[in-house]
Amino acid sequence: MEWGKIKTILIFIFVIVNLFLFIMFFKSEYVDNVIGDELVENTVKILEDNNVLIDKSVIPKTHDSVRICTVENKYSSISDMLKTIWTICAENDVTYFNEKNTDIHENYFVCTVDKVEEVSNITKYAKREIEKTGLLENAEYVIEEDGEYVYFYLKFGNKIFYDSYIKVRATKTGIKEIYGYNWLGDIAFEGGISQTVSPVEIIIDFTLANNFQNTVEIESVKSGYYIGERGDTVRVTASPVWEISLNDGQVFYYDMRNGDLLKHIK
Repeated sequence: MEWGKIKTILIFIFVIVNLFLFIMFFKSEYVDNVIGDELVENTVKILEDNNVLIDKSVIPKTHDSVRICTVENKYSSISDMLKTIWTICAENDVTYFNEKNTDIHENYFVCTVDKVEEVSNITKYAKREIEKTGLLENAEYVIEEDGEYVYFYLKFGNKIFYDSYIKVRATKTGIKEIYGYNWLGDIAFEGGISQTVSPVEIIIDFTLANNFQNTVEIESVKSGYYIGERGDTVRVTASPVWEISLNDGQVFYYDMRNGDLLKHIK
């Protein structure tokens, strides 16, 4: 056999082997870890025995690797941000959002609004008005509606940041309040990939750690990000989290990477 043909065959084999290795790597990094029905049923039983109720449909059926991200704030503080925002509001004739109407705290602000206007669609109206303020400038966000409240959550990929949002209370007669929590003109940057702890393991650990004496119910188990307290930090790594919400209003945030409890909101 001629050397040219041998060389061609070897190159072809080399390409196939490398393609196979790439596929194996891709699967190991990105394919979901599936949680079986039997494990779900056993989890429901363990929780019931410890005074925690959960509908099996609430338990996530997969948990995949998660993309880590860093968050960089454009402003150094809430006060610094609002000084810029109020200037934009004045330019856009948003006279109801100003220093006189706003209370500023360490990591949130509340603007009591008295804007009377006929509203047909609360969500569209809140989005239109809040965009005029400049608060959403350059931000990637998700909109969620809860009654009179419209939430604008900072997001990265398909996950939201649970502790960075603008909340607008709007009714059919206009805007009543603008509330901003941990919102500093953030921009999220892509980081590496991390393996995650199974939500089943976290749910069981959560149940045993809290030792509930009275029956509670888990309403939802969702994945997202949590920034936490930043102080003067300009750039910080956000924690990917499982959010566990109870029917009594309590919310728990667990780090998806190691199962550590990051925050308990009562």
